[in-house]
Amino acid sequence: MKPTIAVVEDNQVFREELCRILNKKEFSVVIEAEHGADLLAQLEKTDAPDLCLCDINMPVMDGFETARQLKRKYPHVKLMIFSTDSSTFNQREALRWGADDFLPKHSTADEYLSRLLGLISS
Repeated sequence: MKPTIAVVEDNQVFREELCRILNKKEFSVVIEAEHGADLLAQLEKTDAPDLCLCDINMPVMDGFETARQLKRKYPHVKLMIFSTDSSTFNQREALRWGADDFLPKHSTADEYLSRLLGLISS
């Protein structure tokens, strides 16, 4: 059985492409959300996924606040934060707020898959 994943990204085109790649490969995308509040609302209605891939810069609820609330309510869900701004500050903040890993948004599909699979096996 494939690991389940939630993808939280406000850019619809990028989100759909990520979901396509993940579904085609090693994962089963069970939640697509456009911001953190959308993710949390959907989680109230379904089982939590094995992991979550979440952008930082989103409207309504950003990735840092999403990480905080997700880890408080669903501590077993592995969380990878990604962003176009891969500054040391963002990486450190993502981990401080509860992310298990950070990946620059411009990474290759293989990098996403490798790092996500690494989270599942940890």
